[in-house]
Amino acid sequence: EINEGYVLKKKDGKYPLEDLLNSVMAGLIQKAGERYVEKIIRQQREKERKEREAIELERRQREEEIRRQEEERKRKEQERVDTLFKEANLYDSCLKIRAYVQAVQNAAIEKDGQIQEGSPLAEWIEWASQLAYFNDPVGKRIERHQNHPESSSNAIS
Repeated sequence: EINEGYVLKKKDGKYPLEDLLNSVMAGLIQKAGERYVEKIIRQQREKERKEREAIELERRQREEEIRRQEEERKRKEQERVDTLFKEANLYDSCLKIRAYVQAVQNAAIEKDGQIQEGSPLAEWIEWASQLAYFNDPVGKRIERHQNHPESSSNAIS
């Protein structure tokens, strides 16, 4: 019988170590084999763990990319909505300016019969009319869609 010290026990005592070299070597080889197998199992488990981590990392990266794309889509859509409201408000302001200029013009003609060319009022009417014309987003929107349909959904220029 071999104990942990690789010494065979006799019924009446112990054998000396040199008599047991073959048994000791067999035990060492067996223990080395067990440790080698344990090492291989640990390495395999570590490899599998790393593979699972890599798969999980790839999955998280895909999810992050999908999330980022969705956020970008939402941001662009919100930008389009904001631009639409900005253009609509600007259009409304231009309509109000035109209506106001027309009301001033009508009131001046009603009072004085005409507006003197070159007068401060005539210059103001010309300036206000030009302001409404140049700020009106309708023409700019049409021009952007005709010249650059792929980029015209957002910008006011």
